[in-house]
Amino acid sequence: MSILSSFLKEVFNSKEAPQSPQPNAARSDNVIASEVSSCLSVGNIKGAAQLLQELIAANPEHPGILDFEAKIHAAILKQSLPGPDYLDWLQWFQTNMKPATYLEIGVENGQSLQYAKLPTLAVGIDPGIQIVHQQETWVKLFKLPSDDFFVQYDLKEVFGGLHVDLAFIDGLHTFDQALKDFINIERYSSSTTIALFHDILPIIPVTANRERNSIIWLGDTWKTIALLIKHRPDLKIFTIPTHPSGLTVVAKLNASNNELPTNVGKLIQEGMAMELSAYMPEMEKHLNVVSNDFNAITRLLQDTKA
Repeated sequence: MSILSSFLKEVFNSKEAPQSPQPNAARSDNVIASEVSSCLSVGNIKGAAQLLQELIAANPEHPGILDFEAKIHAAILKQSLPGPDYLDWLQWFQTNMKPATYLEIGVENGQSLQYAKLPTLAVGIDPGIQIVHQQETWVKLFKLPSDDFFVQYDLKEVFGGLHVDLAFIDGLHTFDQALKDFINIERYSSSTTIALFHDILPIIPVTANRERNSIIWLGDTWKTIALLIKHRPDLKIFTIPTHPSGLTVVAKLNASNNELPTNVGKLIQEGMAMELSAYMPEMEKHLNVVSNDFNAITRLLQDTKA
């Protein structure tokens, strides 16, 4: 990620003095905050980031800090990940695959679940479901954690005897939970099943911590993909650098492969020891990042069709 790394280094580590209306005068924290807002309003991300550092030094308790940080992070992500966003891709997969069955873990308000269309059978799992978007197909919702769902229910029975065709994992933002979700999904898969992982591509390191300490938060789910690439070379895995946090595609699932469930404890232990700083310089390689392009992905998926 050489170009992106250079951009982030320029934004966060520049030693240049921030541009200010009063460069030689002591300024109050509210004046600095106003300057941050001005920079953001004209798209000066670098200036806003520098001034935010000054604001934090002047008053770390200023009420605008978290909001400014979120806006700066959002602007960086928007600039760093051009092209179709992840919702565009979710619609694309629904339209092009026309899955008979669709499973979504991490439904929240139903924004992404709404892209499933008739005659697709859709199942949504989330302990905090609060649907506000109109659903366009048969949907069965389960308001409980995904681990509990897979203990209490047989997914194939829920789907009326069918395996899962398309799955979207967007749950707790921790790699171990995402890994367990994938293991459970693969049990009900076929050779043409596609599993999608959200919040995979860390652009800004602070947003990719296991513990949440930023408004925009991916968690450490990137580790799931690094582990799958390492331990399941039979899977076809690539990551689309789509706004705001990447979308990883996993194909060629194998319901009879026991590598992951047999070694899940060791894999979680291995993942816990992984440090983001060691992976960031070559994250594109570790996650097999490809082009954010519909035609390119169509070609990549040609050999996954029945």
